[in-house]
Amino acid sequence: MSLQFSESDSPGFLTNLTAMAINTGNDKALAPYGVTGAQWTVLWLLSERKADTPKTIAAYLNIDTGATSRLLARLQHKGLIETVPNPDDRRSVIVHRTARAAKLYPKLREAIAASVEHAFTGISRTELTAFKRILLHVLENQTAPRR
Repeated sequence: MSLQFSESDSPGFLTNLTAMAINTGNDKALAPYGVTGAQWTVLWLLSERKADTPKTIAAYLNIDTGATSRLLARLQHKGLIETVPNPDDRRSVIVHRTARAAKLYPKLREAIAASVEHAFTGISRTELTAFKRILLHVLENQTAPRR
């Protein structure tokens, strides 16, 4: 199937524009707490036990190790994370939330929920389910080997 799109209605362009708008909304929602969307994602990863080393955090966020180090340093400076030596790898550390981050986390989660709710205002559950299904299908296509 050959699809034709102009630059302004390209699904890739619109997806990227939408992601940037959602990220900006999340940043605004989190600003009162002194946390950015990227920092929230790290706290979420730690809270949900999806990643706990700089390497796994970098992989999840799809950013390089230098950017990850800077992101973690900012969170550490804010007193929201701490690191301990990794007993399985002397070259790495394990990243943990601090008690302060654990206490702040429910407020951050609420702010993100409100931001996402705002972003999807006027979109029915059926439409949202279809949208998510399409996004997951695109992700699957893009991560599968090309034939």
